[in-house]
Amino acid sequence: PSTSGWVPRTYGECHMQVAFPAGVARADWSLDPAFPPLDATTRDLHLLAVETACASGRSPQGRIASPLVLDGLQAITVVLAVQSLPGPQDCVGNPPVKVLVQLPSALGGRSLLDGSLFPARLVWPR
Repeated sequence: PSTSGWVPRTYGECHMQVAFPAGVARADWSLDPAFPPLDATTRDLHLLAVETACASGRSPQGRIASPLVLDGLQAITVVLAVQSLPGPQDCVGNPPVKVLVQLPSALGGRSLLDGSLFPARLVWPR
């Protein structure tokens, strides 16, 4: 027991994140396994996005902002953001929602990154 009354309950890694405006939070995303694997000709990314802010278990459908896509020479970086729900929300976990991201050019031999974290998270290839 702590004499100060403070006791840690959880611990884990801490990653820097992109700073969004008030009322906007990042979304974690992954490749949708219901679609064929990526290859050099891929121009459509079928993603599953999960809101990271508390949303009382409600879907972010209709609240996802247009994706930010950075079309670089070595990698394509994608950032997804969600408009937060107003007022207090319970943190019971949020359902995934399907998101289609159309790339400005084919994936080619480039990596695919989630740019909402720093350093960016490698999504493909693994």
